[in-house]
Amino acid sequence: MPPIDYPSVFSSLPMPATLVDGEGTVVDINEACVRSMHRQGHDTTRESCLGRRIWETVSDGDPLSSREVVLGFLSGQSLPPLHHRSTGADGDTSTLHEISVTALPQGGAIIVREEITEREAQAERLQETSRFLQAYASVGRMVLESLDLEEILDAMPRELVQAGVFRSLMIAVVDEQRSFVEVQRSFVREVDEHGRIIPGSAIRPNGNMNGRRFLLTEDNPTPTVARTGEIVLERGEEPRRATTNDESMAHVGTRIRVSIFFPVKAGDHVIAVLATAAAAEDQDQLLAHIRAMRPLLDQAAIAIQHARFYARIRASEAAARVRLGVERVRNSILQMERDSDWTRVVTTLAEEIGGLVEGAGCGLNLVRDDQVYSYSIGPGLSESMQDSPIPAPVTEALRTQDAIYRRDQSQMRRSGDLPVLFEADIRSVIDIPFSTGTLAINSQREDAFPPEIIDALWLYATTIGEGHRRLEDLRALAVKERQLQQAQKMEAVGQLTAGVAHNFNNLLQAMVGELDLAMLETERSEANELIEGALDAARRAAHLVHQLLLYSRQNQPGDLASTDPLHILNDVEAICRRTFDRRIDLDIHLDIDADIRVIGDPMQLEQVLLNLCINARDAVEEAEPAQPRIGILLEKVQLDGTQTSDGIDPGHFLRMEVSDNGAGMDEKTRSRIFDPFFTTKAVGRGTGLGLSTALAIMQDHGGWLRCDSEAGQGARFSAYLPMTIVEADEPMAQTQDTDVDGGQETILIIDDEEMVRTTASRMLKRRGYAVLEAEDGQSGLETYRAHRDDIRLILLDHSMPRMSGREVLAQLRAEDTPVRIVIITGVPAGLEDFEGADDLMEKPFSLKSLVGRVREVLDRPRP
Repeated sequence: MPPIDYPSVFSSLPMPATLVDGEGTVVDINEACVRSMHRQGHDTTRESCLGRRIWETVSDGDPLSSREVVLGFLSGQSLPPLHHRSTGADGDTSTLHEISVTALPQGGAIIVREEITEREAQAERLQETSRFLQAYASVGRMVLESLDLEEILDAMPRELVQAGVFRSLMIAVVDEQRSFVEVQRSFVREVDEHGRIIPGSAIRPNGNMNGRRFLLTEDNPTPTVARTGEIVLERGEEPRRATTNDESMAHVGTRIRVSIFFPVKAGDHVIAVLATAAAAEDQDQLLAHIRAMRPLLDQAAIAIQHARFYARIRASEAAARVRLGVERVRNSILQMERDSDWTRVVTTLAEEIGGLVEGAGCGLNLVRDDQVYSYSIGPGLSESMQDSPIPAPVTEALRTQDAIYRRDQSQMRRSGDLPVLFEADIRSVIDIPFSTGTLAINSQREDAFPPEIIDALWLYATTIGEGHRRLEDLRALAVKERQLQQAQKMEAVGQLTAGVAHNFNNLLQAMVGELDLAMLETERSEANELIEGALDAARRAAHLVHQLLLYSRQNQPGDLASTDPLHILNDVEAICRRTFDRRIDLDIHLDIDADIRVIGDPMQLEQVLLNLCINARDAVEEAEPAQPRIGILLEKVQLDGTQTSDGIDPGHFLRMEVSDNGAGMDEKTRSRIFDPFFTTKAVGRGTGLGLSTALAIMQDHGGWLRCDSEAGQGARFSAYLPMTIVEADEPMAQTQDTDVDGGQETILIIDDEEMVRTTASRMLKRRGYAVLEAEDGQSGLETYRAHRDDIRLILLDHSMPRMSGREVLAQLRAEDTPVRIVIITGVPAGLEDFEGADDLMEKPFSLKSLVGRVREVLDRPRP
């Protein structure tokens, strides 16, 4: 195995990197490192760092500012991961780097800094989401398992504060006669000087308000919420505390605080009032947390009601039977693995309720997506699952969160009960609501359910509702975890792709060049056909690398430039026709002129259009229409302020539309279609990131993404971008290779890949040019300086050892040389990335395109 070329690895690193010798002296730093230091406000150059100890070149607080740390890893000591958070020159931007050290065999090390700010933020958000989900699950489990009112009132606020959902939480309960509201519990955690929870701080009770009672008529936020059921916000000041030098907390002034009082409701009835507080700037985040936990609060309201019911039932002779029955039902729910297991739960319910109401029929109505799924046993009820429209009594019970009791058949008729109940001579029915459905009990006796029995049925309904919610939450959490794993795999594939693309394009360049030359060496048509086939395969491989690079860059900001949307469409159409099922009709319609342009990153815009096409393909494959069809439309539109997205001025826009005749989406699915990790595809087929990434790209480009769809009517996604028009005298990019003449000028090729130099040299020599070669940047400069009077154009590779192409370019322009310079690169880039260059070519390129570009650049008039 050949030795690793560490200088080459160092110079090609896109991340900030420093090369030090065995004593910690800076030998070299790359351009990315200099830019990084400039962003932090340091007026540092490469030359000012060379020859100094690395701990002398970094800022205080940087792990490498410690001489002991540096000498430790240079002597072979293992290091834990090093991190450094720095503040930008603007004083506001915070950047987190992870520092890795690679020891070199000959001594010294390469030190690389990778920016992980966004990754750290995403990890923190995921951890926060996971922590909140666990808190919600814990509270939900407690509500499911407890019928003790005191335990519910204690555990719910304690768990939510402990998990960091709120920094403080008070709960006050409305009495059953609705005359007053009384504070029951209050918990708080320590906060920092910004009013945010200090990680690891202990939760403690705040007993100052416990037992405080307010009449519902009082003018105070707590009774106001209890009376109106509306959220109340109050602003005020609170002491601001900060850590002193001796690590104690001291008052350092005040800050604005917002207090939020919000209801816990069962239907239209306020059962309790919760109150919390936060720094004013965190108000929106706090309200978002409250909205997110609304289903949990609804369940808590029902749990408080049922705990009260149970308190009354415990005084009756039926208390023991109900308690055991609820435990049996709970255990049956906890053993569930699939929806069909609800039949077993209903069987257990029927046995328990049969002990309360002789001969009663028992059923569950679970509501999902405007349909009801019924599991039932008993007279007039089916033992299998039914999928049907939601019956009126179920709708009413869910709307009001009250029991809908039909005491006789006349009330049953007025409520719209199903004919099958009358056929079975059912004479009374009751629906007890829970969060996602109802517990339905019937009897062949009129008025079969007295108040004490209804109280018991509420307990069973609560148990079922909380069990169902917990089951759904656990399933959703499992799906999110699988989606996150898939997304991480895709990120790793992208990173690997970017790493090999440059070298692969160098190999393709050699292949294309040699095949082009072989075409010129033979006049046999059969041989030329074979060579042309190999050339076509190489071009397709190059296009494949281009597409893989597109995905490896999907989370990076692109280089914005004037972009022809027709080129984007042509590339995407080629991929679709090559990879999609040939039975899919791909209908392309253009309603734009050739001079239309958009300002954007071509690769990212191509990713958006390709993502939309892939989603359309998946939709038609799943729906299986008689003739699957995908339509792509490019058109120019003029929109006024009412038609654009929020914050975007009216004007002319390019509209890229992708439509399909798949199954379409209902309003609920459509409202979440751009949410990260939301997908309707099976696990393993989609990450749920495609559309959210496409939306982010469009917003970065000053545009937006819109979805129009109805169930059964297919879908239409429209991407809008601000549009420009090419001026008549603006030069148009060459779109195809042409057979052009060569010349007799001298060309210098600077590239570290011998295969690339050799094939390019042969190409140019065949067209009459004199060619000089250099294997790296330093020797290229020396060659140019020795032959500067003869050399008219330089082909300069942008990624080389010793000196990068960018450094060579800067050096040449600093010497005020008139030579023409064409950058050649194996990864996508724009000419604007190389200040002072005359043109840019991406590998692999053909003989015709190379000779044509060289001739065109040489013949350009000088500015």
